[in-house]
Amino acid sequence: MIRRFKCNRKNKSVFGMTLIELLLVTVLITLLTLFSYPNITQYILRSHRTVAQTDMLKLQLQLEHNYHRRYDWNTLVSAGICTICDSDRERFSFSISSSAHMAYKITVTALPNKAQSEDTCLEQDKKMTLNVHNETSPSPCWN
Repeated sequence: MIRRFKCNRKNKSVFGMTLIELLLVTVLITLLTLFSYPNITQYILRSHRTVAQTDMLKLQLQLEHNYHRRYDWNTLVSAGICTICDSDRERFSFSISSSAHMAYKITVTALPNKAQSEDTCLEQDKKMTLNVHNETSPSPCWN
């Protein structure tokens, strides 16, 4: 004969989480953050750099479109701020210059002590250039 204990028939259910489960979730979140954060920051820097390059091309098109025996960029760039650009003013400064052998050269400089100055694609001077002959520098940034 099988005996049954009728006095302790409560169903015990566990509410909450154990310390091991909490530690496991914490470790997983930490590992995901550890590996994904550097990639995310590089994608953000690259996207802002691409916007700046697009703005350089936009400036070049505007200069060529409004050419009347000379290039006039005073209305396009003033005090490092591009008036027709979509780039973040907190990240980049724009300038256009000319010389005896170059009609114009558009230069974008990543502002120091800002997020874009950490861009590893840019060289030590943190500049990208585009000239009248469509020559760009640094080359790896434009690929």
